[in-house]
Amino acid sequence: MKTYPLKEKRSKTGSNLRANHLRTNHKKLQGAQERPLRRLTLEYQRQCKKLFSKADLRLADAIASDVRSDWQKSNLQSVGDAAQWEERKKNARARINRRLAKALPQYRQWQALRRSHLRGYQKLASVSLGPLGRWDVVAPPPVGPVRSFSAPFNTYDVYTIDDSGMILEDQSFVRSDKGEIVNDLVFQHDEDTAIILGVFGLDGRDTASGLASCGVNFTMPQDGRLQVTAELQNHYNPSPCP
Repeated sequence: MKTYPLKEKRSKTGSNLRANHLRTNHKKLQGAQERPLRRLTLEYQRQCKKLFSKADLRLADAIASDVRSDWQKSNLQSVGDAAQWEERKKNARARINRRLAKALPQYRQWQALRRSHLRGYQKLASVSLGPLGRWDVVAPPPVGPVRSFSAPFNTYDVYTIDDSGMILEDQSFVRSDKGEIVNDLVFQHDEDTAIILGVFGLDGRDTASGLASCGVNFTMPQDGRLQVTAELQNHYNPSPCP
């Protein structure tokens, strides 16, 4: 997002909510979701340590570094064909697997352990990593009295939660006077992890959240049910690839 939309003097960053209520609650929910996955990962890593010595790990690292170096050199010599880039990455993974299987007697046993761990991880993730909130694209018409709010809005909240250090730059902002919300984030990606994901450790799911919102102060009723709907329009959604 280097050309549109532009951040101007009426743009809002930060928050005018007291005590960072949304950020605190979001971080609490995110932490609760991640804890069981971290426990599963620590148990997996404990079992991995029983299979390999430090010398085995140094050898595995040397093999992965050698294959990665060849992979990077071939990328520099390529014209930039995305399909060829993916094929080379696939071949690099296969080379690492073949060389590790030949060099390490316990490698096949580790592969079985990893497959079992990933099945457990996926099963647990399907339960614990649901969305923090659910949006229905088309909701039934509200029942009972309706209150509608439109711009200008008197509250705004722009923040990130990034314990894993994935966000390199955050230029998000809102125009609360117009009801415009802009998420403009630059994430860090590690190409090394793409090749040897899971080798001798799966660190778990790195998470980072960049959120922007604007709205109104509202006093919740003491009883009854509250249905909240929002009408949103996407004005700009750039492609992640050049």
